[in-house]
Amino acid sequence: MIIAIFALNVADGILTLYWFRSGLAVEFNPIMEHLLNIGPVVFMAGKLTLVASGSALLWKFRDNPAAVTSVIALFLIYYFLLLHHLEALDLRLVRRWWE
Repeated sequence: MIIAIFALNVADGILTLYWFRSGLAVEFNPIMEHLLNIGPVVFMAGKLTLVASGSALLWKFRDNPAAVTSVIALFLIYYFLLLHHLEALDLRLVRRWWE
């Protein structure tokens, strides 16, 4: 599940860059917004580093029920965030078809 979180984080980062650079969305996390304003490479490096560090810490404490609950919660958050990104992409493609 940790690997899935990392993969979902990468997808979220790529799609966030797409939406942010197209001017169709803003970043709600002030730390990530700052990194986005510096540049896409810094944003992705920061995003991947933060999630990898947090995931490593959760893995270290994987015998703790709170860590397991946190992993499940993170997976669900990133999963639903990806669904939100994909839904927005689909709507945008549909709009282009009808224009």
